[in-house]
Amino acid sequence: MPTCGMAEGWWAMSGRGSRPAGWLVVWLLAAAVLSTAGCAGVTPEQGHDALPAEPPPLEARWGEMLAEGRVGAYVWPTGGVGSRSISDVWPPLLPSEHILAEPGQVVSLSLRGVSRLPQRVQAELFRDMAFQQAEGPGLPLSGWDVEAPALSQRQDGVGWTWEVPGLASPRRDVGEYQVAYVLRLRVTWGPQAWAVYYLRVHVLPPGTMARVGVGAGKGSGAGEPAGPVEVVRRFFTATWAGDEKAADSLWDEQVLRARAFGVDTSRLTIFGVHETSPWDYILWRAAGPRRSLQGEPSFRLQDLVVREDGSFARVEAQYVVALQESLAADAIRCDFREEYHLRREGDRWRISRFSRVGEPTAADRARAPGWATRVTWDGEKLTCGRLGDVNCYQGMAWDPSGQMLAFVNSDRDRKELWVVDAARREGRCVLSLPVSRDGGNGTEQTLYFLGWSGDCRLLFLVAGYQAWGPHRGEQGWWVGSVPASGGEVSTIAFLAAGRADMVRGMRVTADGKALFLHRGPDLYRVNLESGHVDHLAGDLPSWDGMYGLAFSPDGWWAAGDDWQLFDLRAGSRREIPRPQGTEWARPAGWTADGLLVAVTAREEEVVLGVDSSWPAGALAVHLYDTAGRERFCVRSPGGRAERIGPFAWAPDGSALVFAVGPVEVLPGRENTEVVVGRAPRHLSRELWLWDKTRDEYRKLADLRGEVEQVEWPVPSLIRAWYRPAPSDTRREGLEVSPRGDSRPIVDLRMYRGECLVGEWKGAIVIARVAGRDRGEVVARRGDDETVLLQYETARCEPRVEHGYLTLVEWREPYGTSPGGTYVHLLPLPPSW
Repeated sequence: MPTCGMAEGWWAMSGRGSRPAGWLVVWLLAAAVLSTAGCAGVTPEQGHDALPAEPPPLEARWGEMLAEGRVGAYVWPTGGVGSRSISDVWPPLLPSEHILAEPGQVVSLSLRGVSRLPQRVQAELFRDMAFQQAEGPGLPLSGWDVEAPALSQRQDGVGWTWEVPGLASPRRDVGEYQVAYVLRLRVTWGPQAWAVYYLRVHVLPPGTMARVGVGAGKGSGAGEPAGPVEVVRRFFTATWAGDEKAADSLWDEQVLRARAFGVDTSRLTIFGVHETSPWDYILWRAAGPRRSLQGEPSFRLQDLVVREDGSFARVEAQYVVALQESLAADAIRCDFREEYHLRREGDRWRISRFSRVGEPTAADRARAPGWATRVTWDGEKLTCGRLGDVNCYQGMAWDPSGQMLAFVNSDRDRKELWVVDAARREGRCVLSLPVSRDGGNGTEQTLYFLGWSGDCRLLFLVAGYQAWGPHRGEQGWWVGSVPASGGEVSTIAFLAAGRADMVRGMRVTADGKALFLHRGPDLYRVNLESGHVDHLAGDLPSWDGMYGLAFSPDGWWAAGDDWQLFDLRAGSRREIPRPQGTEWARPAGWTADGLLVAVTAREEEVVLGVDSSWPAGALAVHLYDTAGRERFCVRSPGGRAERIGPFAWAPDGSALVFAVGPVEVLPGRENTEVVVGRAPRHLSRELWLWDKTRDEYRKLADLRGEVEQVEWPVPSLIRAWYRPAPSDTRREGLEVSPRGDSRPIVDLRMYRGECLVGEWKGAIVIARVAGRDRGEVVARRGDDETVLLQYETARCEPRVEHGYLTLVEWREPYGTSPGGTYVHLLPLPPSW
């Protein structure tokens, strides 16, 4: 092994898997040459003061185009003793942006923020299909070194030029108008300072750019049409000048027709505008604060698709605006981004879609005054806001003491983990992750809140491209924890991942000792106390990403859609014996007390779907213990002709309520995707309850037709909703108590116009829409109602936990307000 460690870095750059013999010879010869050249150059201790703290970003420019490369592997000095290293994962993550050029065109490559010239730049060009092979990319199409005289110092870094070769021509006879390549660069400053970069390159046939007007500026005196970037520049200038006629001339005809219908202005804001918005918003004439453009905007061509039947382009504009509420007020900096989709009509480009989004920020990227997230107490409730988008469906939980609520907030430029202390009436952001555009194929990191540890720390998972933290620049899953008071973040484990980094399922055990991660064919167990990672399975079926694992309430068991039962503590699995004599069977989750639920049905009575299938009516509901033994079998009490329709479990899992009735198979139109020509439906006649503790059945009420949903949200009430007609704007149903008392109900908003939130001190807590832009939460005891909370939008997510009504409220944008999300905590009275 060379003493300077160059061969190790080259192997990491080359990907995993076996290599041809010829590749090995080339690699050994290159390693020997690099060892000599590297050791004769700058030593690790020399010249590091000229290097930035991280590998510098790579930028490619040609004409109006700008593309950023992605760092793969690197070894980099830490500024002290030693260095930090990251190895490539296979397949490597390629940047979402690409160079779009023709053979012979010159691309300017630059490494920004570094003043020291590298010792060597090695380049390789591959067909992008090579990076989809499991065994690695193999030999490159070509490889070369950038000679030292070609490297130059520039104002913002160091750089060189590259001429796009003409290796392959697109085949128009098969509809291929561009050929995709991957350019891999290894830039070496020294034995402990090198980085590997990836750039995507799309090559067009010679003359294509000129033919579609890309690269064209303002046009020649002979009337040469403007290119897409110039069209966008003209539109931008017209909007700030308030020139409606000039802007109008650049629209696609379809947009002009759509704009003629108008749009509801009450839900628009200068922070979110689209192509059919009123001209006052597009032209910056809407009422509100004074606005002024700061500096020059930047434009770049992001994408181009060239086809014989029409060409398309995508252009982005970025700029800064100062907002001032009054002459005496301080200006607020706002960063805006506009995206334009253009379509070529004849020989001219026209704008077919336009959107504008903005975010008020201070100069240091912190929250601007007046936009900061605050926790306030108004004498009745605690409110945390303004926030971006709060995920209340995954990862919103109280600590074991019931005093602190934690949740994830997502803004345009960051993802945050928040804690609201209800007892102290205060809140804080304990973790803030910047959002990076370099997420590999257009993705970015995702933050999940996993729950609370026994010592009151918040457990979290960052999945995808790591834009911040100890594994910055890598792709994978970072599991960590942070104190509820904020402070130092601790790493529990890190699992490197390639392109398939999306988490299909995850679960923390009820005792907080382990985390299970499922993605693709892999299932991992992370010990949250020691950080040890076990790979429990690597052969799970994918089914195009639709294969799922249902975890037991304690988290230590899981059932797969293929009837596999996983003992996650022992790391073993076995097949659950399917019920005898059944045509269709599928697991359907767990009861609250840890029994596996499965459903059986006749094949012809199953509603088939492209992604999933479910019976219109079931023959039986089976319950299994974790040993795989069937403990209970719930069948229709109406006889062999009756089926179990929609059903729901009691909140504590002690009983099952279900609709009973026949299944009618209607003739349907043949669907080539699912190959089915039938449309079964369940005709519900009765509502029954099965008591698991006594293993006995009891009829609750009569039903009158096709039931769409049965729900049991609170212990004292059950709801069955009928399927509405396509023309209906509301739906009807039946509300039943476990004793059998019933009354008809109506949901005026079709879905979630009114929902049962929970029970408190003998009262039912209900959230409902009270108007177009307002809602309310009430407590109902018998026929008496008490209004608990009113809010400003019809969109909310309420719940009752630990003596608090928690409400996540999404306020719609209007006027000059971008709207936002607010979290309210209302203490419930000790008695009514």
